[in-house]
Amino acid sequence: MAREIVAIKQQMHDFRLDQKRTSPIVVLEDNQAAIFLSKSRKVHGRTKHIAVRYHYVRELIRDKELEVSYQPSEFNPADLFTKQLGIVLFVRHRETVMGHAPIQGVQQYYD
Repeated sequence: MAREIVAIKQQMHDFRLDQKRTSPIVVLEDNQAAIFLSKSRKVHGRTKHIAVRYHYVRELIRDKELEVSYQPSEFNPADLFTKQLGIVLFVRHRETVMGHAPIQGVQQYYD
C-alpha cells in the first residue's frame, strides 16, 4: 500500500497536481500490531524474519511522507470487503462506500 501511495503522489506531481503538502499522508489502520511494527525500530525474535524491503514503510514514516494512525474497525469501511460483519456494521460501511453517509472517524484529518 505504501508503494501505491508514493506512486500516486509521484503521478500527481508529474501531472502538476501536487498539493504542496508539508504534512504526511495519513493511512488509517485497524491493526494495532501493524502500527507498532511500522513505528518501532526494535527487532524482536518474532519479527526478524520480516524482509528488509518491508522496512520501506518505516523509512516513509521517518521521512514524514506517511503517518499511520489507528482507526477502529467500527469506523473502517474497508472492513466491508475484508471481514464478515454483522448487519449494523455492514449497512454502515455499505452506506459510506456508496457515498450515502459521511465517513465516520476521519473528519479530524480533513479540518
